[in-house]
Amino acid sequence: LGDFLEALLPVAEEAGVKLALHPDDPPVPEIAGVARIMREPKAFQRAIDIVPSEYNGLKFCVGCFSEMGADVAAEIRHFGKQKKLFFIDFRNVRGEVNNFCETFPDDGKEKMFEMMKALKESGYEGGVHPDHALRITGDTPDSRQYWAFAIGHMRGLLEGLGE
Repeated sequence: LGDFLEALLPVAEEAGVKLALHPDDPPVPEIAGVARIMREPKAFQRAIDIVPSEYNGLKFCVGCFSEMGADVAAEIRHFGKQKKLFFIDFRNVRGEVNNFCETFPDDGKEKMFEMMKALKESGYEGGVHPDHALRITGDTPDSRQYWAFAIGHMRGLLEGLGE
C-alpha cells in the first residue's frame, strides 16, 4: 500500500483527484486466502500517515466501522478533524464482523443521529449516501423504497441538527 500511495498520490495531486480508502467489507483478516489490511481504524491512520497529502483520505463506511467494533462517532470525529473524510457510506448494521446483517438506518446498532452529529461537529461538507440498498417486498427498479426511506431519514437527521 505504501509503494502504491507513493507512486499514485503525486499523480492524483497534480490531477486534483482525492484518493479515498474504503474499509475491507466485511473487515475480516482474509477471504479465500487473500489478506485484507483495511479492517481496523488504526490501519486507516497508518495509511494516511504513510504518505501525508491532502489528497489521501477515507471513504468512511459507518457499517464497516461498526462491524469492526469501533466507536464509530469517535472515529468520524478523529478523521474529520484531520479533514480525511472524503465520502460517507451511511449504512447501519446489527451484529459483529463475523455475524452481521444490514438494517434500515433507524434499526441497527449505531445511533445514526450521533453519526450525523459527529459529521457536523467535524466540519464535514462532502457527500453522504445510504450505500447498499435493502430489498423490500414489492419493490421494483423504479420504486426504490429503501433509498426513499434512507434518504428521507438522513434528511430528517439533518433537520434535527438545524441544517
